[in-house]
Amino acid sequence: MLQRVRLIAGALACPRRQRWTNDQGSAVLEAAIAIPALAAVALALLWGLGLGITTLALGDTARHAARALARGEPADQVAWWVSAQAPRADIRIEDAGGMVTVMLSQDFSVPVPILDGAGTTIRQSSTAAKELRPW
Repeated sequence: MLQRVRLIAGALACPRRQRWTNDQGSAVLEAAIAIPALAAVALALLWGLGLGITTLALGDTARHAARALARGEPADQVAWWVSAQAPRADIRIEDAGGMVTVMLSQDFSVPVPILDGAGTTIRQSSTAAKELRPW
């Protein structure tokens, strides 16, 4: 009788022990959590890379435009060139005394429809001294 009780108690304890040590399904759960997290990190990295590239491109365009205006090229021609280089950028040109300043601004948003409106405005400006022509 005592032996039979031990067998029943051992049989009841065994499934409980297996239930706590069984890892079945944990890989699926980890993947279900990790894949969206990795996708979010990849999207954030791509957005930051795009933000940096756009900032550098706007800075170069503003610098070239200010230099061209300082050399005496017409403002309409420079504005056309800027709109070709940065089509979504707003341009503002200031000519004060012997200095020419070109200011560019462009809205940069996250390329995900759910996060629409969660963007920033990039502003770059450049100032150049007007060249004096001896002739």
